[in-house]
Formats: sequence, structure tokens, C-alpha cells
Amino acid sequence: EHATDFDAGASLELPEFAGIGASFTWFGNSVSDLILWHEGTDFVWRPTNIGKAEIRGIETGASMNPWRDLLTLKWSFTHLDARSKSGTPEEYDKQLPNRPNDVHKITVESRHAGILASVDFLSAGRRYTTTTNSASLPAYHVFNVLLGYSWPMTVGRMEIKGEVRNL
Repeated sequence: EHATDFDAGASLELPEFAGIGASFTWFGNSVSDLILWHEGTDFVWRPTNIGKAEIRGIETGASMNPWRDLLTLKWSFTHLDARSKSGTPEEYDKQLPNRPNDVHKITVESRHAGILASVDFLSAGRRYTTTTNSASLPAYHVFNVLLGYSWPMTVGRMEIKGEVRNL
């Protein structure tokens, strides 16, 4: 693969106002010789070179930390427009497979006395499973849970974490 990438963004953090923060990023990639992992009719995943692709999107987020580390709330959103720019007429300018257009994520996390805990809710939109966009998988929603412990060191800190994904 060969790609030319760009991104531009801005973020704002206001710790004195309940730790309110916001961010916005605009990004794009022009890719040639894109390698796409694709499931075959025999249910085996194989790499396929689909040629050229244009990937554009935005990422935005907001956060709030009303009681310092005791409670942090985060929301993020990604909109992705990933399109094939080569292939047959049935494939040209179609969405790339296995990439949802929209993803939302909400996180609630807490840190106190070295203990950290967080819960994520992730919602991903429909994604196509074929290069012609003739078949798709529905949107999905999952919860992820993380528990950990952190202790300070002379330089930095040490953390141990455990996660359960796709609850």
C-alpha cells in the first residue's frame, strides 16, 4: 500500500469549568494498492488488492470531568466515507467493506485511590460485506468494562488493567 494522508483538527479543554473539553478532526487518505482483508465463499479471510481508495471523515468528541478523576464522561463520534476508486463499474465509488459509516462511543470512568474503572458503550452502524455493496451486516452495539490499579513510581506510574470486551 502507498498512501497520502492528512488531518487537521482542534481541541479545547477548560479544566476550571468542570473539565469540559471538545475536539474536532477532519481527515483524509488517498491510497493506492489498498490491501483489503475479505472473507471468501469458503469463509476463509484473505488479503485482496482493490487498487485505489479515498477515505475521508470527521472525528469529534466531548468530555466532562465534574469531580476531577472521580467521574469522567466522554462521548466521541466518527463519520467515515471510505470508497473504492478502482475496480469494475459495479465496485467503483462503493463503500469499502467492513467499515461502518458512523461510530458513537460513550465512556464513563472513575479513578480513586489507585483504582480505576470504566464502562464503554460502542454503537457502530451498518457495514457492507461485499465490494459491490450488495450485502451488509446490521448495526451493532457493545459494552466494554475495564478495571485496574495504578500506583506512582519515581518516574511515571505503573498500571495493571483487565478488560472484558463485547459484553
